[in-house]
Amino acid sequence: MSNFIYTTAIRKLRKLTKRIKIIPGGTSAGKTFGILPILIDRAAKRKGLEISVVSESIPHLRRGALKDFEKIMRSTNRWIDVNFNKSLLRYTFVNGSYIEFFSVDQPDKLRGARRNILYINECNNVDFESYQQLSIRTSDEVWLDYNPTHEFWVHTELIEDEDSELLKLTYKDNEALSDSIIKEIEKARDKAKTSTYWQNWWNVYGLGLQGTLSGACIPDWKEIDKLPAEARLLSYGMDFGYSIDPTTLIGLYKWNNAYVFDEVL
Repeated sequence: MSNFIYTTAIRKLRKLTKRIKIIPGGTSAGKTFGILPILIDRAAKRKGLEISVVSESIPHLRRGALKDFEKIMRSTNRWIDVNFNKSLLRYTFVNGSYIEFFSVDQPDKLRGARRNILYINECNNVDFESYQQLSIRTSDEVWLDYNPTHEFWVHTELIEDEDSELLKLTYKDNEALSDSIIKEIEKARDKAKTSTYWQNWWNVYGLGLQGTLSGACIPDWKEIDKLPAEARLLSYGMDFGYSIDPTTLIGLYKWNNAYVFDEVL
């Protein structure tokens, strides 16, 4: 017997119609468990559909979206072992449609084959260049989900786009949650009354609101269009990055009573 629950999150997600679907949300809001069933339904009903589910790394996929995909397929009695290629991480449906899973740390995948539908899971962990390479090779839909911990390229590049729409989800949209998990999440609501840390946590993970990076060294800053001609160069700084993070080179300038950081690369 199937134990799959058709949640409010799924009902809301099914109403989205624009090409780029942006889904911020709190913890346990049912984002992944809402998007994947829709993609499975698309693949099962449309012959030859090509769908890519992408994340920051293969371990992240195995712990998250791929694990959830198999759980959903099994709970709805759709899983067929021989249809899943463990080497390619690709599930092929009987009609020839497939859902593949890969990470942005595989450059050949980013600039490789095209697809009909793209889903980037926890897209705030993926850089904009990777998104762009994937998006321009996607013909139909782009799904993006994330916990709104801070502002990133979705806010600066996509939200105002006429082809984009945004849907915020919270744990209250997920009827599949157990009472114990709901109770654990709501503990933060009371803690938020006396703690700035828990206030930020509750805003992000409880209410699905945009938060701020905890522990940021420079919380008050703004972007400018170009480097002022009067700015005086002080030094350069380089960070070689870690894991999939890029190497960066930053120029530090003094300008009147402010500092200007120029993102050289």
